[in-house]
Amino acid sequence: SSSSSNNNTNNNAQNQSGNNTDAIVMQRTLIKANFQVTTDATHKSVTLVNPPLMNRLSVVFAFAAIVLLNEEIKNPSEENLRLPVTCQTSGAGKTVLPRRFMEAYFDVNFESCRVKLERRFGEEKVKNIFQSKYIYLDLRYAARLTQTTVDKDTFGSLFREHFARVLWHLTKDDQALEQYLSQQSTLDCNGIASLFFTDGQKLFLHIDELDAVCITTNDRTDAERAYWVWELVNPVLVIGRNIVYLSGKIPTLLDIGKGRYRAKPQTQNTQIDVSSNNSQESSSTDESAFTSPNSSPFLIVLNYLESVHILEIIQNLVETNQLTLPNTKNNAEEVIRNLSECVYKFTGGVPRLVVYLLSHIRNNNKDIKNGVLSAEYQARFVGDWRTRASSELTPWTRFKKDFRSLYHSFMMLSALRIPLNLDDSYECSGKRLNVLQWSKFFGFHIQSKDQHTFHEDKDQFDYSCVVY
Repeated sequence: SSSSSNNNTNNNAQNQSGNNTDAIVMQRTLIKANFQVTTDATHKSVTLVNPPLMNRLSVVFAFAAIVLLNEEIKNPSEENLRLPVTCQTSGAGKTVLPRRFMEAYFDVNFESCRVKLERRFGEEKVKNIFQSKYIYLDLRYAARLTQTTVDKDTFGSLFREHFARVLWHLTKDDQALEQYLSQQSTLDCNGIASLFFTDGQKLFLHIDELDAVCITTNDRTDAERAYWVWELVNPVLVIGRNIVYLSGKIPTLLDIGKGRYRAKPQTQNTQIDVSSNNSQESSSTDESAFTSPNSSPFLIVLNYLESVHILEIIQNLVETNQLTLPNTKNNAEEVIRNLSECVYKFTGGVPRLVVYLLSHIRNNNKDIKNGVLSAEYQARFVGDWRTRASSELTPWTRFKKDFRSLYHSFMMLSALRIPLNLDDSYECSGKRLNVLQWSKFFGFHIQSKDQHTFHEDKDQFDYSCVVY
């Protein structure tokens, strides 16, 4: 009887072991399955050239200073690390910012900025951050995370699995994958990253398209889901001391950081109360403030291109034979100057629209005379691109009458160059939002009045939240 019992126990153990092995094999197969991973989410069909650093100098400089200042914080429990965040509409340059960052170290235009950083932080530290390993996660491709019924625990498991999947596709490290599968219940995102990258190289983790997981019609639920992402990547920043950057259109993380979303500690499952669509700040000592431990969002504003920047881009395109302008033998400089002014006036300097228009010009250059875009040509461009970029070319068509009125009011303020504070709130049709939230709602591009300025002698940023 004892022998029979032991045999049954052994058989059960073997069956259980076999089941676990089968489950791991299945998970390994799923993770290795083909899925869409991209390390460069630029629009390749319309991107013409990798332009000079130009008006991203101050942004890259500020970004680098944030990262280097984070490294000097010895105890994050006493002083929060800064988490770089962008929350601007499509085409502002959020996705390509890391690429600009990586290229800046060897860019001649960035040399004076690099010298300032090296003088303050040391050459080796500066070089190290610009040579970090870039990891790109576009949340639009994490399909299961976009399901509205997923709870926090399931969301966390799915996010970590997607993260491991991306890392495996980058490294093809089967041993690290096996370790992840055997330890996944105990690993956070920093632990997962440590399995795939063991050489001590600093990582640059970019979480893009945060909006993709904030797709419900409930502000409270969307705020929760944005916060879950923040919590999940926080160990990579705080424990691993790597670079973490979050980008999207929604300003939720910034609002959470300012205490506008409130936690309800009396409930077992933390909920967020969005009774706070006003501009009042909550005290950082308030126990119900909904903030992530040991990190605080730092807003990065990506200004649009000025006429001089567009002039440099067109010159670069012409010099590299990517753009040919007819009949410019005797007056090439004048034609290029005229064209840059026309492109600037027509696009407002919005980076993606500039690329759209220059791409169109490249394929229709015979219609350009003396670098001037006629009204007929502009109308044809809008017609050709409406199907590809309708929300960017004619955004007002999406709004109801009351919202169109407010939209046009903001447009008038912008045209008159009247600055607004991001924290100021305005009400329309019972909806009260601050300027940053309205910019997301309407698809506005924001322009900072003052560029990010870092004073290395004081370790302080001179940065205004007033925008045009």
